[in-house]
Amino acid sequence: MFRGTLGQRERLIAKLAILAGMRPGEIFAVTWGRLTATHADIMQRIYRRKLDTPKTDNSTRHAALSEGRLADIEAWRTVAVSPKDDSWVFPSERMTPLSNDNCWRRSMLPKLELVGLAWRNFSGDAADARDADAPVEGRSETSRRSTSPHG
Repeated sequence: MFRGTLGQRERLIAKLAILAGMRPGEIFAVTWGRLTATHADIMQRIYRRKLDTPKTDNSTRHAALSEGRLADIEAWRTVAVSPKDDSWVFPSERMTPLSNDNCWRRSMLPKLELVGLAWRNFSGDAADARDADAPVEGRSETSRRSTSPHG
């Protein structure tokens, strides 16, 4: 998916949104310490450039990560500016969380426009994937296998 169109960072961001069902604010708020061998521990989000709690009580969860996503994450970790547990997985140049809007407008949209995919956005994809009415084969990895961190 998106191979040759998006760079490594942008491909991973898109996969976390589309395949793991993570919201953009959750993706940009994840630190290396919140990634495990099976899931991303969603305990915070970036909202209007500020660190915040997840959107709803049910948004605090474990987002399941397939072997393919884990391989993508490990490949990204090898080139990460700082792979320490408390470091952002997707930092800005100033080592703050990367801005969803800046990432989309500067890094993703121009490349997707070149291949006729500018009509997509990863915000809607994650929401669509979490839709309870979607057939199982159309749901994200998270929708099929996510578990509550509380039980």
